[in-house]
Amino acid sequence: MKRFNAFLIPAWGTILLLTSLASAAQTGGANGPVAISVQPEVIVKDALPACPIGVSENLFYSSDKHYPNRRHSQAETLRMLGGKTIRGMEGNIGDFIIWSMPPFAGPNPHLTCYQPGRGYFNDFYNADGTLRKAMDFGEYIATGQAAGVNDFFYIIGIDAINAEPGEWQWIIPKPLETITAGAGAQARWCQERGLRIWFEIGNENDLNDGDKMKLRKWVPEHYASVTVQISRAIKAAYPQAKVGINGGFATNWFDQVIPKVWQDIDFVVAHAYSPTGKGGIWRANTSLDRASIPDRCKQEWPICVTETSSYRPGNPVNNDLEEATRNFIRMGINLCEPRVKYMHFWTDRAADCAKMSGKNMFTIDGDLLPMGKVLAIWNEHLKSQMVKVETGDKEIFAFATRNPQTRALTLFLANQGKSAREVTVKINGSQKTLLAKNWTFTGTALHDRNPRWEKLPDVEVRAGSFARDLSPLGFTMVDLPAY
Repeated sequence: MKRFNAFLIPAWGTILLLTSLASAAQTGGANGPVAISVQPEVIVKDALPACPIGVSENLFYSSDKHYPNRRHSQAETLRMLGGKTIRGMEGNIGDFIIWSMPPFAGPNPHLTCYQPGRGYFNDFYNADGTLRKAMDFGEYIATGQAAGVNDFFYIIGIDAINAEPGEWQWIIPKPLETITAGAGAQARWCQERGLRIWFEIGNENDLNDGDKMKLRKWVPEHYASVTVQISRAIKAAYPQAKVGINGGFATNWFDQVIPKVWQDIDFVVAHAYSPTGKGGIWRANTSLDRASIPDRCKQEWPICVTETSSYRPGNPVNNDLEEATRNFIRMGINLCEPRVKYMHFWTDRAADCAKMSGKNMFTIDGDLLPMGKVLAIWNEHLKSQMVKVETGDKEIFAFATRNPQTRALTLFLANQGKSAREVTVKINGSQKTLLAKNWTFTGTALHDRNPRWEKLPDVEVRAGSFARDLSPLGFTMVDLPAY
């Protein structure tokens, strides 16, 4: 077993079962047993990468150099999380940072521009644009490698190109040219080290909150031309680097951008927030399906959800059993999306980390918070296939993943109602009678800030069937060595 502080993760072969929203059909009364059908031979999604959930790091709180006294190093915490991918530069602020200043001798991040007196940036930079207490790109890569990360995501910040004259002060000369040259140099640095690097061109540029940010609004044509220029500089330096476009907020953004950039990109970025917020993913999928581009692009391009959680922007979210369970479900919904490949929880350590906000995965000392614990479970137990699940009640969630070689099957069942419910599970095609391992992620109340992962008595499965009582606190895992 793996031990994450006092938090245990079992190390068995698995298939996950959490919720199949798309095929839910009401089959019982509100208080009667809920029938769940698992169809392990019906593949919903194949070839999932191992441990595909990482974190969008807030690099102003992640550096071991600047926080040397924390209980766990950043690499140790990332190992607890178990993901094989991470994302750099947090999000919005990453759109105002360049990895190095000319002549780009090595990693040394700077602001590209700033608004004098604007509080959002004031805590993070000095008068010359150097960043305070930030993890630079070299440390970001080294820390990830020490944690076993394979795929690194990083934002090429472009908002300085559209900074409103008079509202912003530029630190770099000729923003487009300098950012393009910097991206090429950064790609060359990665090529020399053989890194698997995924560059996002900007962050949420189609959100167009220009009035609040005092930026000239990005329009699809301009964003596309900037993307092509930067991508070609990256590819000239490192042909194996991946370049992606972001979007999903504006309804027709991807429809207008994709036809202009398809020859120069490799993936699409979408962000998904709240327990059921799939709008960005849906828009990316829809635009790809109807785009007039070669079929190979539609088939090969993944969607990478570089920001996602049950956090609802503008609303406080606790980091407790209730919200962690919603976050677990949020990730399961994303994992069932056909094109989604990698995901990154937003974020590791926000500015209010001491308050245990739902925006945070770790404490300042590097311990996993409830939000992080449930993602460690996904990374530990997700196998290469998601399979079909049907559940008979909208409050009972279920997802399924399996190992096709060993036929291992693990079921995760979550009750989002207010009272305990009985479920009956039938694994179609199975006639085996066996004992299955049984674990639960639970606590003393919905707002328990220290939920635990507990071993329960084994579950007897007869001819592929069993029954369980589900508490509304957390979720249950039933692990079968083979179905």
